[in-house]
Amino acid sequence: LLDPDGAPGGTSDGTADGAQPAPVLPGTAGLIHGMSGAALLHLRLYETVGDKRYLRAAREALRWETGHCVTMPDGTRQVKNGRRHTLYLDGGSGGPALVARHYLAHADDPELAGFVSAVGHGCANEFVREPGLFRGRSGLLAMLDRFPGPDGRPDGRSDGRPEVLAQVRRL
Repeated sequence: LLDPDGAPGGTSDGTADGAQPAPVLPGTAGLIHGMSGAALLHLRLYETVGDKRYLRAAREALRWETGHCVTMPDGTRQVKNGRRHTLYLDGGSGGPALVARHYLAHADDPELAGFVSAVGHGCANEFVREPGLFRGRSGLLAMLDRFPGPDGRPDGRSDGRPEVLAQVRRL
């Protein structure tokens, strides 16, 4: 998961001449289809052993993820996947944003904080085609619950937040 310098995508076995093969990175972002899962793993490794290279590897994986996102006219950040733009957990910007929020508990990063805010804004969209957790309203609701609300509360508590209650009513 780490190359010798602590960047994501490395392998532990070299080629016959001792050179490291080029890393194979996913073509899109998301918790299931992108590097967000690897970023979360590196964050957990950092929390367990305290080695800063795991924190750096998590940030590099998140940089890869945010590189697949575009800013929409409404200010939200979404993964561009062909002609579609998505916020969902699996292959959208929701997965990277959830992991980025977790990263921000360990390091100050204004770029990631802005990304989390922009994705959180999109989680309150009225129209969502599917109800599911990884590709639908339930996942957006879960993200909305974890992101700071308009009042800036960073604790992830949703009790009484109108935007969360509105999404619950739309289920």
